[in-house]
Order: sequence, then structure tokens, then C-alpha cells
Amino acid sequence: MAPTPTFGRIALRADDSEAPAPAPADGGGTSVSEVPPDPSGVQEYWTPERMENAEPAPMEEDG
Repeated sequence: MAPTPTFGRIALRADDSEAPAPAPADGGGTSVSEVPPDPSGVQEYWTPERMENAEPAPMEEDG
């Protein structure tokens, strides 16, 4: 099996059934969302109207 590519602190797997989900860090905020298996579903969901009305997710600031 090829090594798992990493980007920053995120490890990407082609099949998430290989490992259990990690536990959230103590005191840290986390967000989890399902990823649609078909990327075209994302493009269909994010219509121009939805993009215009979208609000950014709350994120902690560094520093």
C-alpha cells in the first residue's frame, strides 16, 4: 500500500474504512461533514445563488 499523502495536519485516504475516525483534540474545536461520493453533486448543490448567500464557517484565529 502506498503511503498516505498529507497536507499540513490532514491525512487523506482513498478509503476511510481502513482506520477508525480520530478522537477530537481536548479543548479544540472540530468540524465534521460528509463528503459526497460524486463530486458533480457538489457542483450541482453550489448554485450561483447559494454561493452569493453563503456565509463562512466560524474559524479560530491564529495567534
